[in-house]
Amino acid sequence: MKQEDKRLLRPCAVVAAILICALLLSTLLVTERGVCSENISWKLHANGRLKVEGSGMIPDYNTEADDPSPFYRRSVVNATLENGIASVGAEAFYKCLNMRSITLPQSVLSIGDLAFYGCDKLKTIDIDKNNPAYIFENGSLITADGSELLFHSPKASGKEYTVPETVNKIDAQAFHGCKTLKKITLSAGVNEIGDGAFTGCTKLAEIAVPERSAYAFDNGMLFNSAQTELIFCAPANGNGDLSVPEGVTSIRSEAFSGCRTFTEIALPAGLQTVGDRAFSGCSGLTKITLPASLNEIGDGAFTGCTKLTEIVLPENGNFIFADGALTDKSANALLFLAPAAQKDSFTLPENITAVGTRAFSGCSKLKSVTLPAGLKEIGDQAFYGCSNLGDIYFKGSEAAWNAIPGHTEALEDLKDVTVHFE
Repeated sequence: MKQEDKRLLRPCAVVAAILICALLLSTLLVTERGVCSENISWKLHANGRLKVEGSGMIPDYNTEADDPSPFYRRSVVNATLENGIASVGAEAFYKCLNMRSITLPQSVLSIGDLAFYGCDKLKTIDIDKNNPAYIFENGSLITADGSELLFHSPKASGKEYTVPETVNKIDAQAFHGCKTLKKITLSAGVNEIGDGAFTGCTKLAEIAVPERSAYAFDNGMLFNSAQTELIFCAPANGNGDLSVPEGVTSIRSEAFSGCRTFTEIALPAGLQTVGDRAFSGCSGLTKITLPASLNEIGDGAFTGCTKLTEIVLPENGNFIFADGALTDKSANALLFLAPAAQKDSFTLPENITAVGTRAFSGCSKLKSVTLPAGLKEIGDQAFYGCSNLGDIYFKGSEAAWNAIPGHTEALEDLKDVTVHFE
C-alpha cells in the first residue's frame, strides 16, 4: 500500500474509534435513577436498558389514582430485575410502550395485577430456569403450576391461540392489545376471566368454547354459561345494529370496548348494570337504547363514543338524557356529555352534585363550562380531551372549589384553563 493511502486511512480509523467509544458510552451512560422502595433502586441507561436491584418487593401502583410506577412513560426498552427482587407490583411496568424484553430472576415469586398492561411491544419475558413461580411459553406468562394466565404478548406470532388445558384463570387485560389474534380457544378448565381480558384484540372474531364450559359464545359475544352476563363482544364479528339478547342482567366492564363498527345497540329489559368503560371507544355508535330496569352505569361507560347523539331512555328510568347530557337521577351525577351534541359552552344543571370520570371526554369544541355551587365531587380526567376548554365558571367560592375531591386531577390534562369563582 502506498504511504499516502496509509495516511488517508488513519483519520478514518480515528473517527471509527470515536464512534465506537461513543456507542459504548451511550450504553453505559445512566440518564435517570431512582428508588422503588427503601431497599430497591433502579437506573435507566441512555439506550433504554433498565436495571432494578436490591431486595424485597416492588410495591403496587395505581396510575388512574395518580400513583404511577416510576417507569411509567419512561423510555424503557429492555429491563433486568436482579436476584433479590421478590415481587413485581401491580402496574409496575404500566404502559412501558417501548419495552421489548424483561428478565426476571429466580427470586420473583409474585406478579401483581396489570404489571405489564399496555406493554404492546413486549415480546420476551426471560425467566430464570430455577424460578419456582412462573414460566413463559408460546408468548404467555403463566404460573408454574399452569393454573393462571397473566399476560399474552401482543408480539407473539400466530393468528390463533389455544389456552393451555391447565389454565383455570385468565387475568384482567391478559390479551390486551393482541391485534393479530383472530381466534382464541378456551380450555375446559377456565372458570374465571378477568375484566377486559380481550380488550384491544381488534381482529378477534371467535372465542371457541368447549362443551361443559363455564362460558358460552354466541353471535359474536362471550357470556357466562347461563347467559346472564355479557363478558365480551368480539370487535371483528359485528357491524351495524345489535340487540343484546333477553336474559342478560349485567354487562361486564369494557365488554364492547373498541367495537367501532356498531352504529346502534339495544339493551334488553331486565338489564341492571353496565360496567366501567363498557362501550368505550365505540366510535361508530350513534344510538343506544337503555331499559327501565337499568340502575347502574359504570365510570367512563361511553368514553370515546364520539358520534353518539341519541340515548333512548324510558320516562320512569333512573337516568335522563337531555341536551346531550346523560345524568343519574338518584346520584345527581353527570355521567356523560355527548361530544357530537356539544356546543361552545355548557352549563351543568343546578341539581348536579357530581361529575363522573371522563364525563366530558372528547368534547373538543367546548370553550367554557359552568358548574353549580353545590358540586361536591369531580371524577378523574373529567375533562380529558377538551383541547379548547379555556374557562370553567364555578358558581361557588375558591375555597369551596379547592375542597372538592378530584378538582386538581380533573384538570391535569388541560394546558390553558382558567377557573373563575363567584
